[in-house]
Amino acid sequence: MTTNTVSANDIRRFARDRYILPAKKSGADSVSIRVGDVHREMKLTSLMPAVCSALKTGIFLEENDLKLESQQGPPSGQSSTVVYTYRWRSVEPRGSSMSLFDRMRGLAKDLFSSADEWEESVRRDRESFYRREEQS
Repeated sequence: MTTNTVSANDIRRFARDRYILPAKKSGADSVSIRVGDVHREMKLTSLMPAVCSALKTGIFLEENDLKLESQQGPPSGQSSTVVYTYRWRSVEPRGSSMSLFDRMRGLAKDLFSSADEWEESVRRDRESFYRREEQS
């Protein structure tokens, strides 16, 4: 692959195949990618900013079910020494044995200030539903 024809998609695909998929397959909780390694391994020339950009885009994160956990390196964020560390979005932390029900429990606990308010809301919804049904 020559430098003139490399695209952000090529960089993202390379990072996925070389770093993300092997880490996921091994059961790792996270994966780190050093920009300079990708640049060197792809035999690129003067495309460090393109590599940096490709590895932190929403496209890359979404395609690979990742969350960017940290970015280490110089403030410019455009260097061969930048290291991105990612975690899988869909994986529960190890040791978490909570069921889906337990994780969802209390999801809307702050929706109503009291049980009375909840009951009143349900009553209004039912009345409204049956009124619409009778009007039909």
